[in-house]
Amino acid sequence: MVRESAHKNMASCVVVFGLLFLAVGFLASGVSFCAPYWLYNHNNFEDSGLWGHGYCGRRNDVSMNVGAGDSGLSFDVSIDNCQWRWAWESDWAWERSKLDHKWFVATQGLFGLGTVTLLFCFLIACANLCCSCGKERVAVLLTLGLLILFAVLLLAAGMVVFGVFAWIDWDASVHSSTYRYNWAFYLGIGAVFVNSFSALLYVTESCRVRNPAGYQRGDVV
Repeated sequence: MVRESAHKNMASCVVVFGLLFLAVGFLASGVSFCAPYWLYNHNNFEDSGLWGHGYCGRRNDVSMNVGAGDSGLSFDVSIDNCQWRWAWESDWAWERSKLDHKWFVATQGLFGLGTVTLLFCFLIACANLCCSCGKERVAVLLTLGLLILFAVLLLAAGMVVFGVFAWIDWDASVHSSTYRYNWAFYLGIGAVFVNSFSALLYVTESCRVRNPAGYQRGDVV
């Protein structure tokens, strides 16, 4: 009796951890998808993402005032004219010009579809946690794992497309003197790994419950 209870608690712990990783992965992908910080342009202090971009002036907008104080030199660097442009605004010409690149549109579609799929999986996982589905539990867990894996493939495809073609067309890289990949891009990569682990947990749990020993222990009724 104690052994059966321990097995059921272990199963619930695996599902809970899967849900936690799914929640973190969905949050990471959602922030990455919306944040305008996929690339940073060192030439004009410009940040850009999938749905907007912004800049805080160019190099000739930077003014430096040097004055001698009691304790030595003091520097006052100011960058003015910070502006942001978003996809839903009428004057996002710079971002609209990116749509000429088919790979940029592909990144928007792949990453967006992956994020929406993760939201759908998160809702199903929450409902599955609150109810006992009996023998259907195996199908629910396996379906969740495969759907999360499908979302991971979409996210990864979007990251690869963006990373490769931004490097080819704009010379973007980690140490580029012009475009560099920014924190939202790396957050998307992190979301891929976190969601992959969540998918692994759900698939593993479905296989464990489907095992004939699972029926004998009473995990599937």
